[in-house]
Amino acid sequence: MSEYQCYDFYSIDRALSKDDIDMIRTYSSRVHPTSRRATFVYHYSDFPYDEVEVLNDFFDVMLYMANWGSRRFMMKFPAHLVSYEALKEYDIDASDEYDQEIRVFKKGKNILVDMSLSFEGGEWIDAEGVLDEMLPIRNQVLHGDYRVLYLGWLHLASEHPDIPEDLREPRLPANLNQLDYSLESFVNFWEIDQDLIQAASEKSEEEKIISDDVLKSQIVHLSTEEKHQYLEELMDNEVGAKNKLKKRLNELYQGPQKENQQQARLFSEIMEGMAKQHKERMERERIAAEKAHLRKMERIGAQESKMWEEVGENAELKTAKGYEKATEILKELKMYHHFKKSQASFDLKLGGILDKYGRSVAFKRRMRSNGIL
Repeated sequence: MSEYQCYDFYSIDRALSKDDIDMIRTYSSRVHPTSRRATFVYHYSDFPYDEVEVLNDFFDVMLYMANWGSRRFMMKFPAHLVSYEALKEYDIDASDEYDQEIRVFKKGKNILVDMSLSFEGGEWIDAEGVLDEMLPIRNQVLHGDYRVLYLGWLHLASEHPDIPEDLREPRLPANLNQLDYSLESFVNFWEIDQDLIQAASEKSEEEKIISDDVLKSQIVHLSTEEKHQYLEELMDNEVGAKNKLKKRLNELYQGPQKENQQQARLFSEIMEGMAKQHKERMERERIAAEKAHLRKMERIGAQESKMWEEVGENAELKTAKGYEKATEILKELKMYHHFKKSQASFDLKLGGILDKYGRSVAFKRRMRSNGIL
């Protein structure tokens, strides 16, 4: 299996200039940058530049995937639009042999969030479209929604080679049990255990999402000075101007947001909850499987005579396809008679089939390989 590495960069806040695009073209003869994106794919070499520098200079998000198990998701934020201290709470280093960490750091006028993960073993992957599904996540973080950071922290803590006994969770975001498509894509990208998410979300508060129409109704409550300020920022196309305005309108509608006073849990408590969730889910699946099996047995019981006729009809064709179909039906009939504890009845009817068609080596070989004989 050949190597596969993909570095996918995307600019959300602004379109790249011609000079930007010309510079990015110098990074690789095979890259075809647009005003928003540059994607670098390698099969026998590595990206020859520092991804952090490239992200900081030109883009807002980057996704990296390699078929030996490495995955990385980076986001860049203008420092005046986010809280460095709040983001820094989700820092975690679970590295052992490979990089597994969430790192929040300052770079010039920006704050970067670097989320790295490594899986054991390799497989064929395709990064096409993965970043597109996750683009809304950056805007969520800009609005103070840190679910992606919490989910990343949660997974890395569970993968930690030496979890401290006193490790406590960072700030628990609201609506952790209501993940949208972009966050579900991140969960799939990092392969985060659903039982772990369920256990962690038990204490997550539900927070109503305010529609844009409701927020617009609050514009009348802005002071004249505020209206001028926001209009000037929007006209100047200032990065984050729209987000800043929406945040202010949200404050006017809901009032000052209360600080979450909930006690941070020990991570060991979350793991205990995960074990409980796993046990309950397995029991639900077991019950569902038993019900489905019972329905299948009832269906076969109602159609048994017809199914024996179909075995004969397919065997009579004396073709590979006919023998395959006859064998599949026999497998279901044997399962039904095992369920009914009527093996003698099955053996008797199977004997009749063998008397007529048992001289076929191909048919008997299929029956033996499927456990019928």
